[in-house]
Amino acid sequence: MKHGNFLLVSQSPTSHLNPTLHFASTLLSLGSKVTLLLTNHALKNISEDQLPSGLSLSTFSDGFDNGFTYSDLQLWFVEFERLGRAALVNLLSSSSKQGLLPITCIVNTLLIPWVAQVAREFHVSTAILWTQSVAVFDVYYYYFNGYSGVIRNGYKEDDSNSLSFNISLPGLPLMNVLDLPSFMVSDDHHGLIIKSFEEKIQILKEEDNVPILVNSFDALEHDALSAIGTFNLIPIGPSVLLPLGCEKQRNISYFQDGQQAQEDYIKWLNSKPDSSVVYIAFGSFSKLSKEQTKEMVGALLECSYPWCSQVEVLSHRAVGCFVTHCGWNSTIEFL
Repeated sequence: MKHGNFLLVSQSPTSHLNPTLHFASTLLSLGSKVTLLLTNHALKNISEDQLPSGLSLSTFSDGFDNGFTYSDLQLWFVEFERLGRAALVNLLSSSSKQGLLPITCIVNTLLIPWVAQVAREFHVSTAILWTQSVAVFDVYYYYFNGYSGVIRNGYKEDDSNSLSFNISLPGLPLMNVLDLPSFMVSDDHHGLIIKSFEEKIQILKEEDNVPILVNSFDALEHDALSAIGTFNLIPIGPSVLLPLGCEKQRNISYFQDGQQAQEDYIKWLNSKPDSSVVYIAFGSFSKLSKEQTKEMVGALLECSYPWCSQVEVLSHRAVGCFVTHCGWNSTIEFL
């Protein structure tokens, strides 16, 4: 991938953008040209002066420039595909007409299988930046290849006895139903999301040896990497690190937390004893009870600290406990 001209396409959530920006930084440090296609809303959350040097940006409106709520998710998903597809076609078409350096490869994150479809029309190669674990990739593959019925029939939300349901998938350790992605087992799962995963797996089966760049490493997921032999899974993680000798290109965070806010919370952490602070952070799709939400919100409001650089906080000596939804980015960062 050295010295290519890459186009990265990412969804708006931080869990997609963060590893994408770290990957962009890695490519730039190796001498490649990189353009990132993202939404207007995503750009608002990024601190542009912290972006990797040399990164080009191309933005489009997904119809939700001020963000969206959980209740808007289905509509946003549809509009993101419709408007994102048009933006990608326009970008590739205009680059060709203007005689610019041809795109070597389009790298896209999860849940946007239409990127590969557009790339095929323009005869551009693709790669996947898989921002979850290798084990989760394996689980999704098995779910769409013979195991969906077993999983869905083995767990019922209104049956507490089904919490003891375990499943054995080839090459993976025995897993409890609660170890599986919630979209697979919850009656509240979102059809468009599960459909996008299915389309992505199908495209990968149809394409020849598409690189799947995983934010993980062999020592952590050796067995999962070899569980399915039909895909070109390439561990490139942890994404927060760069190749040796490129450390000057690396930023801990690319997102808006404000210099003053950063100085304030680091100063506050510096004043605390070792391992005495509880750090709380959840993902966009975490489901808590009303009582849990009330308690968490009350405590966080009382602390009155804004969004922060998670990596910087987790690496601070004062932090002794991390209350998390166990998203993959968070898992990699606290490791």
